[in-house]
Amino acid sequence: MNKHTKNIIFLLLGSGISLSPWCSTPVLCLVLVALTFVAFLIYGVVEIRFNYFLSSQHTVLSDKLVLSFDDGPNHSTQTILNILKKHDVGAVFFLIGKNIDNEQELLEELREGGFVLGNHSYSHPSNFALMTTKSIITELQITEQLLGKSSIRLFRPPFGITSPQINRAVKHLDMKSIGWSLRSLDTLVNNKEQLVTKILKKSNNGDIILLHDEGKCTASCLEEIIIKLKSSGKSFASNEDIVRLLHG
Repeated sequence: MNKHTKNIIFLLLGSGISLSPWCSTPVLCLVLVALTFVAFLIYGVVEIRFNYFLSSQHTVLSDKLVLSFDDGPNHSTQTILNILKKHDVGAVFFLIGKNIDNEQELLEELREGGFVLGNHSYSHPSNFALMTTKSIITELQITEQLLGKSSIRLFRPPFGITSPQINRAVKHLDMKSIGWSLRSLDTLVNNKEQLVTKILKKSNNGDIILLHDEGKCTASCLEEIIIKLKSSGKSFASNEDIVRLLHG
């Protein structure tokens, strides 16, 4: 029994006690406790930062910010690369294997630029967390082969969804899961000012910031985000810093 399961048991016991004045019958009380358990279980699945099924790193021990980009390489990756190089900012890219198949030149440019490359599964299926451990291992192994010598065995689960099967696969392959402390929701936000403002207001030293190559306005406002964060006194981790902070 891991520590998170123990914590949930204590929470359930506590909730049972706290709900007891509203429980007219033992059956009702059991139903309420069961619903509480299901709620915590769902939260453990969808909230990677809870570290319930899968232990992940969500921040870095540094006064710098780490930029991370998911779902590449794709048509927006080149623009992002150009901006990062221009401002001498490092980043970790969690790549989808099937996208690598179609963007070998971009993969090579990422390598040559010294950017940190991570594994984001081969096909990014919507049911990734429900797949068997064996199938998840296969997804990760194929992508590791595509990353080749550039891989430092970092992994981020698709959608940030976790499960016991994912945990077993990550352990089997001796990989390290990386989450985030600041989720930009750039796949939903289509307003440049809103996205820039959110990141500026919520960024703290040591944050791992989650972005996407194909975010609705990520590529078009990334330069503004970098400039304004630097102007506010923030600094960004270099590629060398990221390797040390995430892999060291």
